Amino acid sequence: MADIVGPVIYDTGGEAQPGNTTMVEHAALQAAEREADKGPRCLFERIGGRETTIRITSGVYDRMKAHPVLGPQFEKFAKTEATFQRLKDKTVEYLEGEWGGVVYDGPDLYISHSTFGIRVEFFDAMLDMFRDVLNNEQIVEPEFSEIIKSIDKMRGPMCDPGGTFAKEFNDRLERLTKEREERIKYYKKHGIPYSKVSGWALDPNAKAKAKPKAKAESAPMSDANKFTLAEVAENSSPKSLWIVVDKKVYNVTDYLKSHPGGPAILKGVAGKDCTKEFYEAHKPSQPNVKSVLKRLLIGS
Repeated sequence: MADIVGPVIYDTGGEAQPGNTTMVEHAALQAAEREADKGPRCLFERIGGRETTIRITSGVYDRMKAHPVLGPQFEKFAKTEATFQRLKDKTVEYLEGEWGGVVYDGPDLYISHSTFGIRVEFFDAMLDMFRDVLNNEQIVEPEFSEIIKSIDKMRGPMCDPGGTFAKEFNDRLERLTKEREERIKYYKKHGIPYSKVSGWALDPNAKAKAKPKAKAESAPMSDANKFTLAEVAENSSPKSLWIVVDKKVYNVTDYLKSHPGGPAILKGVAGKDCTKEFYEAHKPSQPNVKSVLKRLLIGS
């Protein structure tokens, strides 16, 4: 059975497929390809630059939207034409960087979706859409094969049949969560003022002050910090962005750039209770979703 989140499809069952890749191997492959594609006649320039990249991206996404399985899901992920367009724009920026143009400085869109375990047959369908669009654009060899190769190399991290990427991703989140908890425990023990939002000392150079602590302060974050909806609403800007899901408060400020669906979606529900929107686009039983929520939780 396959579940789809926007343009992202992940498999909730079935047997593992070959071709797994680690995050380190993926990063090394990207770096080598970018190095080889430097110069005045990089792939990006040879195919016609940004305008051609925009048409290719738009063509693929339009085909995905018209797909009998993918199409209905786009309405959940990209509810408006403006949201759909932002999705296209972000992909254009990413591909431009991949093909030798201006270096993309946002989150790796493919790694961001690696933990969903996209089914191989759907990845192949997307690849066929690229081939169809490239033929319509009259892209010939060797550029045709170079583009397909640049997309196909993402098969490992996106399909992640052996769960390698998902494991590395979740292990890293667990480590960061544990470090945060240990850091706050140290701050409390030594009387160091800290931010309940960021989890870091307000003054990194502050000296420890011995000060008695109430037992309530040693309670878990979800119990110790209580916020009203009015307080949540005050944090609705990119500099401090909170949301509410199932009566729990999450600080997603530092997660904006890493959000697989892009920052615009989170900005659209900034300072609000977005429980309904969350369940429309996520499957909370997924390990990566649990890990992200745990890391971003600041109270209730």
